[in-house]
Amino acid sequence: MIDAVAGKRKQGLSTGEYLLAAMINRPGGYRMKLFRFTGSQAYRTLYYKDKEVARKYLGKLTGISLTSEWKKYEAEVRFKGEMGDFEPEIMDFGGLVGVVLTSKARKIVEDLILPFGELLPLVLDSSVVYLINPTIILDCVDYDKSEKEIIPPLNNEKITKYFFKKEIDYPPIFRLKNEPRKHIINDEFAIRLKENNLVGYELRELWNFEHIDI
Repeated sequence: MIDAVAGKRKQGLSTGEYLLAAMINRPGGYRMKLFRFTGSQAYRTLYYKDKEVARKYLGKLTGISLTSEWKKYEAEVRFKGEMGDFEPEIMDFGGLVGVVLTSKARKIVEDLILPFGELLPLVLDSSVVYLINPTIILDCVDYDKSEKEIIPPLNNEKITKYFFKKEIDYPPIFRLKNEPRKHIINDEFAIRLKENNLVGYELRELWNFEHIDI
C-alpha cells in the first residue's frame, strides 16, 4: 500500500494526502491507524425495498463478489434517527450490515474502494446510490494478543481490544476473516472522508500501529 500511495500522489496532493505521504516517508516509519467504518444510524438506515431481494442477499454481504449477478435494485429508507431529515452523503444499510454512498461521496473515495471491492448501485427514490462491498478479506488479527471477554449467557467470546499483525500490507478498505461483516478502513481513507466534510458515517478506532519500518 505504501508504494501505491507514493505512486498515486506525485501530483495534485490535497492537504490530507500530502500529510499522509509525509508521514509515510518520514524517518522512523509511519503511524497507521485502522478503523471500523459504518453508516451512522443517527441519520438514515436503508434496506432493499423488495422482500424477495432482501431474502436473496441475506447474509451474502461478507466479501463475496456480487457484480456479475447484481441488478440496480430499489432501496428505501427504513429508519430515521434524530438527524434523519438531513440528507447525508453516507448512510447505514440494513442496520450496520453495509455502507451506502451517494454519487458525491462515490466520486471522492471511489479510487480507494474499487481496487479492493465493488460499488453496487441501488435506486433510492429518483437517485442512484452505491452499496460498498469490500472483497478483500484478511487474516490479520492476532487473536492471542487481542483482549477478549466472555459474553453470557452463551459464553461467546468478544474482542474488546484488537491487535493487528504488523507484517501485512493493509489496503484502504477490507474485511476481517473471522468478522467479515465489518468494513475496516485505514487512515488514508479516513483522512479522505474528513477533509471532504462528508456526513453520515462513524469511525471506531481499532488499532494504532506504534511503528512500521519502511
